[in-house]
Amino acid sequence: MRWKVLILASLIAAIAGVLLAFAVILAIYGSLRDLATHNLLFRLTLMIPLVMVAFAGFFVYRHTARRRKLQTTLAVLLTFFLTLAAFALGSILTPRLYLPLMPAPQGVK
Repeated sequence: MRWKVLILASLIAAIAGVLLAFAVILAIYGSLRDLATHNLLFRLTLMIPLVMVAFAGFFVYRHTARRRKLQTTLAVLLTFFLTLAAFALGSILTPRLYLPLMPAPQGVK
C-alpha cells in the first residue's frame, strides 16, 4: 500500500475542507447563528468538506496501482473522520476565541 499518499491526501483534504468551510462561515456570515437562518446556504456550506472527501478518494484512486478500491475506501474514511474531528475541535474552541465579527454565544462564559 502507498501509505504516504493515503495519509497525506487525507490530511490535506480534511484540513482544506474544514478551513474553507470555516472561512466561508466567518467571512460571509460572521457566525453560525446568522448562517443557521439560511437553511439552504447552511447545507451548501457543509458540502465543501464532502467535496474534499470525494476529491481525496479520487486522488488516491488515480495515484495507486494495486488495491485501488481498498486504498480509496481507506482514504475516504480517514478523510471523513479527520474532518469530523476537526469540526468537533473547532466547535469546542470557537466559543473561547475572541473574534470581533462573531458575537459571543449566549450562556457561555
